[in-house]
Amino acid sequence: MTVEIENEASFLTAIRSEFNLFAGAGFSVLAQHAGKTLPVGEQLSNELRSHFGVDLEKNLSLPQIHTIINSLRSQELDAFLRDRYSVDHFDKRYSVVERMSPRAIFTTNIDNLFQNIFRNSTQSYLNDLYVKGAALSSRSAVDLIQLHGSVTDPNRPLTFGTLDIAAAASRDPDKWAFLRQRLEAYPTLYWGYSLNDSGTLQSLRTRATNESTIGDAWLQIRPNSAETALADYYRALNFQLIVAETDELLDYLASQLLTTSTQAYKATSSLENIPPNADVAVRPLEDYFLGAAPSWSDIYGGKLHKTSYYRFVANRVAAGQSTILAGIPASGKTTLLMQVLAHVPFDGPRMMFDGLGNAEAELLRRRIGNGQALVGLDNVASDADALAVLSKAPNVVIVAADRDYTLSSARNIVNKTNIEIHGVTSLTPQDQQSIWQSIPLRIRSSQITFPEVEGRAAPSTFEFIKENVTGQLLGERLIEYVTEMLKEDPDQAHMLILACYMHSTKVPLSMDIAISFFRDRITDYRTVYSMLEAVGDLLQEYEGEFCYEEQDYFSARSIIVSESVIEGVPSSGLRNVLSNFHMNITPLRVPGFKTFRRRGYDSKIFARSFPNYVEGAALYDHILSKPEINGDPYVVQHKALFLAEKRQFELAFREIDRVRGGLRYGRVNWTIENSYNKILFRANIDKAPYVAEAEHLCRRALEGLDAAYEKDKRKGVHALVFADSAIAFSKVVLDDETVGLLERAEEMLTSVIGSDPWLDRPKYARGDVRRRLKDLR
Repeated sequence: MTVEIENEASFLTAIRSEFNLFAGAGFSVLAQHAGKTLPVGEQLSNELRSHFGVDLEKNLSLPQIHTIINSLRSQELDAFLRDRYSVDHFDKRYSVVERMSPRAIFTTNIDNLFQNIFRNSTQSYLNDLYVKGAALSSRSAVDLIQLHGSVTDPNRPLTFGTLDIAAAASRDPDKWAFLRQRLEAYPTLYWGYSLNDSGTLQSLRTRATNESTIGDAWLQIRPNSAETALADYYRALNFQLIVAETDELLDYLASQLLTTSTQAYKATSSLENIPPNADVAVRPLEDYFLGAAPSWSDIYGGKLHKTSYYRFVANRVAAGQSTILAGIPASGKTTLLMQVLAHVPFDGPRMMFDGLGNAEAELLRRRIGNGQALVGLDNVASDADALAVLSKAPNVVIVAADRDYTLSSARNIVNKTNIEIHGVTSLTPQDQQSIWQSIPLRIRSSQITFPEVEGRAAPSTFEFIKENVTGQLLGERLIEYVTEMLKEDPDQAHMLILACYMHSTKVPLSMDIAISFFRDRITDYRTVYSMLEAVGDLLQEYEGEFCYEEQDYFSARSIIVSESVIEGVPSSGLRNVLSNFHMNITPLRVPGFKTFRRRGYDSKIFARSFPNYVEGAALYDHILSKPEINGDPYVVQHKALFLAEKRQFELAFREIDRVRGGLRYGRVNWTIENSYNKILFRANIDKAPYVAEAEHLCRRALEGLDAAYEKDKRKGVHALVFADSAIAFSKVVLDDETVGLLERAEEMLTSVIGSDPWLDRPKYARGDVRRRLKDLR
């Protein structure tokens, strides 16, 4: 027996928990009446032709035959059908459906097979929705919806004609809306069902979107050429396919339901920290599309799109496989993570952490013990050791997320966990269409725009939304607000920049830091509160993992908003904030300082803030003098990169050479090595055309980058710097060896693309290298 199921693990999880069954004529092929199988399709047409003497030339379809007979001999037709489809014998393997206990059974069949299957059940009963209405909070009820009538209900007509279904839908549209809602609530297995039934198609369609099915859906097709030829058509309708005969699928389900879980323990439900829908404050969906961080209100609201990555990750969760989501900023990583935690079936507590520390991870692992748990870790590279700790828990499934190149910096630790990394940046055309339809009409562009991205890449979520939203994004509003406030009320503007700066480093602004920041000018904490409240919805109170003390925390509405402000506000305002913060506030006040220090001294932020390199270097020196920093080599590295950005290459090289030479016992730090050779190259490339020694040093830098690529596991960043340098070198020194350098860059990037497909930048960089090679050949 061969049963092929797309996303099989997700399918098994669905049928073992809560799901709908939608049965068509092919489901009942193993049921009989008076020793004969129930007629299907053309077989029923032939029986009607023979019994009623119509269409003997076989020119008409089944609905047409039914319509003619019903207009002439309706009572006789009704009696014939009720007798012919009254099941008196059925294959005992159908009992697996009773053991599965679906939440609802939809069917286009008029037979009473399901009534027979559930007749002796000790765990469930059929609730005929057309007869009894919705069950009153009974978990034992299986709702039965027979769309074309039932042989057991004499008060309902048996319908086969397309006009009958269409008329019923137009007379009672709310009924069809209700049925669509029921289909949307749970995954659905479509079994033995033909998509030619236009009435059923109408019941499946939703008016809110262009999707042809509602919710997760698996469609059984038979393993013959006629059915499999339509596979792409079914997938286009958003079905996942099961290739099997009915008896094969029954056997398969029986074997799977007999499988017992080896995970004997479940973690206590007290660990759950995902808020239930009932406890979530409702906010407008517009906030999300204007740049706010995703909220549980967005996730539970049901209007937010699920990209094509959702099913992939859901299937891995169902299979017990952990996953790391990698993408560029604002590519929807956190949204996807929250959707998985909220919606994917899982037998155990679910929890989510942002920047979980190593100690907290150890405690969490001890609490979980041998139990099952689904753990979401956002910004996981902030402390990748936590990932390593939780990956050792036997029954914990992890879904983690972070930026692609941030993950690359933690690749040594990530590799030890054996958790696969998958890129989630690029949107398919279907994703883009779905997102556009999800944008509230009030802020949605009148026509969909597919943004052009460098290198002809597919756009990310942020890039697409920015092109298709007419309202002003939150980041733009905040930049505008801060720029104006710098003129009218500098203190309030500095408060906002401070909140955005801290949030961009993945930590919130505490009231303690806010008061300390303004201690020379503001002595009343209530004034600080008033300043924050005056901003309105551009800032928000932070409720996260850092909120241990009895004080308030604040942040911008999302990381992308914070970073937009840091990149867009006048440099003078940013310079004042950085100087005041680093000169006057001890790192001990910073919540989650280990997370902060990874981003808080970034050379790009300092380069934007300090046009005068002397001021910026002096602030770096002050930071390095603090006992908590104590000459940290990575802070020195950022100082060197800052100086290189200001084209102070001699000073920059002196700094990076000092920290490189200061590593003990000849130890090689490949991150420092990368910056060392990058600065060495940049310091000499302009002189290479006319100074032989400069050309030699550029080649030496390229050799150093090549060595770093070969010996370090984090190959992506080395390949990119090597490629950029090789292109720059080819524009000033042209010989056979230069072509070889470009070919080496192409080789490196191709290898990175193969080993780390979740990184996007190497793909574009390889295109640049190939274009340069084409110019030279």
